[in-house]
Amino acid sequence: MNDTRLTALTANDTLIKGLVYRYIAPSICALLGAQSSGVVISILVGRHFGSLGLSVVSITGPLNLLYLSLGSLIGVGSSVISSIALGRNEKSVCNQVYSLAWIVALGISLVLTVAGLLNLDGLVRLLGASGETLPYVKEFCTWYLASGWFTLLSYIPLNYLRIAGKPNAAMVSLLLLAAFTVAGIFLCVNVLDMGIGGMALAQGIGGLAALCYCMKALGFKRFKFVLPHNVYVNLREILPTGAASALNNLSRAGQNYFVNIYFGLMGAQAFIASFSIVNSISTFLLAFSLGIGQAALPLVGVSFGERDYRSIKIIMKKALFAGNIIMAIISLLVIALSAFMPALFGMTDAALSNETVIGLVIFAFSLNLGFVNNLFSSYFSATRRKALANIIVLLRLLLLVFIPCVLLFGTMGATALWYSFVIAEVLTLLIILGWTAVVRRHNTYLTPVFLLNIRLIEKIKTIDISVENNVDAISDAAIKTGSFCNENNIDTKTATKISHAIEEMLIMINKYSIKPGKKTFIDVRLSINAGQIIMRIRNAGTYFNPIEYYYNVKDTEEGFDETLGLAMIVKMADKIEYSEILGLNNLIVFVATKAAIGELK
Repeated sequence: MNDTRLTALTANDTLIKGLVYRYIAPSICALLGAQSSGVVISILVGRHFGSLGLSVVSITGPLNLLYLSLGSLIGVGSSVISSIALGRNEKSVCNQVYSLAWIVALGISLVLTVAGLLNLDGLVRLLGASGETLPYVKEFCTWYLASGWFTLLSYIPLNYLRIAGKPNAAMVSLLLLAAFTVAGIFLCVNVLDMGIGGMALAQGIGGLAALCYCMKALGFKRFKFVLPHNVYVNLREILPTGAASALNNLSRAGQNYFVNIYFGLMGAQAFIASFSIVNSISTFLLAFSLGIGQAALPLVGVSFGERDYRSIKIIMKKALFAGNIIMAIISLLVIALSAFMPALFGMTDAALSNETVIGLVIFAFSLNLGFVNNLFSSYFSATRRKALANIIVLLRLLLLVFIPCVLLFGTMGATALWYSFVIAEVLTLLIILGWTAVVRRHNTYLTPVFLLNIRLIEKIKTIDISVENNVDAISDAAIKTGSFCNENNIDTKTATKISHAIEEMLIMINKYSIKPGKKTFIDVRLSINAGQIIMRIRNAGTYFNPIEYYYNVKDTEEGFDETLGLAMIVKMADKIEYSEILGLNNLIVFVATKAAIGELK
């Protein structure tokens, strides 16, 4: 065998890169659908009710964000914990967390609805409504409290669709949310003449549509409802993990509240209408920033559970590259279209329109930095550095916005707020880089920036190879994995069985899972760790489980000859797991007994 060919057989990023890019577009489109409903509502409110209506949207914004925050807290937190569990092949833990998420979400929805309606006057005052806005805010809150919990509940299946490898279904669900919200507005406002209350009810209609579609797309087989136990332990994992995503929404609610109260006290209440437009555009553009982070979350979570640090680095680098290009284009578009935005929202006041244009132009310069900070917050949530993830959110959206704004208000007036957005993103990124450098200085076993613990894998002997789907590459892969076993004191008989089984599985995957004529790669990982051999074979073809196929054909003459190597490995294996994680065929074989292998070098 040509040694050069074996040497060239290494791991590449083809499979992971394709997975990242396959997730990014649907995640962005999904959030665009969700965020567009908010922009549509603002536009329609501005056209129906003028600046007063825009002020009501701004005042009630924190209530909407509260529901979204709680949905993110439970949905993102539980799905990340479940993805890590799946990476560790702990399906029972995944089902426990999934079931608990539903129970908690239903309980919170009920409490919010009942408590809010019973204390409606207090809620309206807490939001900062007064004067002529008071009756409109009360009307909006009444209908939102009665229907907003549909949106909260939809966040659970929405996030689990990503783990299930169905990013397109997640996209469709949120596009349905937007479409049904707009249709609900037409019905409730134009047909039933329900006023601003109809706007709130329309959001509930959109949430119900999204929830129904998510449940249909997810089904009831992949994630099962079970009676939860270890409730306290699981909640202690779910809530801190989802906190960064929830804090993102809550912090934006805090921004709204700060502007409503502070600028009202400073005699600049008219500025709230200008802020409402900039905030609506900002919220809409979150689809791009948060969408890429949400695409990376389940991918990082599963890889972290597998301790596949190579894949994590690829995921982050590809997400950073694609995201910064996208956000640079968006920034230029915001600047180019800023002059048209005030009129689109029905704003006619010249001074406020000019202030809005200034705000949009300055805000555009924060978009790339905001994306990077958002992505790192998502990353640290998925890798269990929850405190750092939450601190990033609080710094960039609250603390480092408020302080510069207050300090600069005396010289810049309301314009100080726009500059504060840019200052907050710059300082947050510097703090992230400084923090990770300090942590690594005191913990040299951590990798730079990503802070991955290499001590957890340094004793594990691992080989990663990406095998092109052709006969020569598959043959080379079998030889190379066999040599790897021999180099690490695996007895010749066991090494031969493993290499033969890997070759057979790769041949069958190429034959039954990959479209004929398509050139692609199959990722193979072989690990040896203190008495355990673990094989993982992963590909992006159509559904195919080699072990299931073996049991179906082993008693036929042709099947017996085709699966001879598999028969040997099935007899040796302690456990064999097949799953469709992230839309990939994922087969893991444990040939783990101390009797089967020698002592590691």
